[in-house]
Amino acid sequence: MNSSFENLSPELFYEICDYLDGYHIHLAFGNLNYYFQHLLNSTSLLLKFNYSSTQEGYSYESDVSNSSTQEGYSYESGVTNGWKQAIFHCGPQILSLCLGEYIHNYTFISSLAKKSAFSRLESMTIPNVDYKSIIVILSALSSLPRLYHLEIDVYGAGRDLTDLYKLIFNLSRLKSLKLEITDSEIEYVPLNIQQQTTIEYLTLKHDCAWEYIPSLLKCTTQLRSLKTMNGQEWTYYSFTYLHGYPCEHLTQLSLDMNATEFEYLSNFIQQISPNLRQLSIYTLSEDRAYLDAEKWEELILKYFLRLKSFSLKYKNYFDDDPAPTSVPFPYKVNQFVSPFWLDRRWIVDIEMNTSFICFCVHPYKYISFLIFSFQNNSFCVCLENVGMTNKFLIYINRLS
Repeated sequence: MNSSFENLSPELFYEICDYLDGYHIHLAFGNLNYYFQHLLNSTSLLLKFNYSSTQEGYSYESDVSNSSTQEGYSYESGVTNGWKQAIFHCGPQILSLCLGEYIHNYTFISSLAKKSAFSRLESMTIPNVDYKSIIVILSALSSLPRLYHLEIDVYGAGRDLTDLYKLIFNLSRLKSLKLEITDSEIEYVPLNIQQQTTIEYLTLKHDCAWEYIPSLLKCTTQLRSLKTMNGQEWTYYSFTYLHGYPCEHLTQLSLDMNATEFEYLSNFIQQISPNLRQLSIYTLSEDRAYLDAEKWEELILKYFLRLKSFSLKYKNYFDDDPAPTSVPFPYKVNQFVSPFWLDRRWIVDIEMNTSFICFCVHPYKYISFLIFSFQNNSFCVCLENVGMTNKFLIYINRLS
């Protein structure tokens, strides 16, 4: 029986390509023969380009006859000419594009976008980009008809983020945004934005993110998921803005904050949405009200009857070798084992060492046990939370 890769049906070939990086496909089958060239040029083939995977064991020097720099493009050091030529050639077929953090010039991306080369692009990730470059790129991306997901890591943004957010909100099909700004300090300047956006999933990781939330939520009326990752202090101002602006579609809320009083947080989440199904709180704080199970129970029963998943991670540092009386966990932590918590299968973990105590409430996870024996009669018990990454090892010298 005669069999070869060329005997594969186009449908099976495209299914295989769905598991490969677009650059590797272009490298392996481009200019190979007429049959594969026909398959590569088909509109049925959608490609995913990830610059990081391009660097894994591949070195490519273009053998295209016209290997000179295309007009309007800069093939600088830090990325192969072949990768950029593949982007240039396959632009209309690209479904997702993840640029490399070592690409220092993004002009070729904005040039292609302006020429409508990314007509089928749905997802784009741009790491380590300076503020001026991202402004140029976002201006070009506004013409893309199918861009649903965008991840950006920006540096050098300065004080005022209004222009950045305006250009992002101009992306008419955008559903998901993850924005990280790596400047050491951003001074809050109020956003002057009135336009509505189609964003439904929003993740923010930058200084003063909490200060921008009032303006952002007024513009994101379709928001379903909000996540902050800045880990900074939320002030009273941050929690007093929502009167008349509830997020009716919001079902997932995750907040990372430090030195924030429980009262401020409580006032905020009471206003934000009655339809929450997932609530996650991470805080580094000295306010022990976070450990009052009765406060949480009252809050959930009054405002979040649809809540299915609740996670709380409370962390507090203290001096070395604390005395038992100085441990900052009051007796009320025992209330987290009441029927209210057990019926919902929300359980408590406590981690303690010489520098901090971490108190966690989270949905129950099945725990598996693996026991290993050694020749010296010692045992090692491995406890693994299924569905989580945590593993715990307990060594037992002897069993009596």
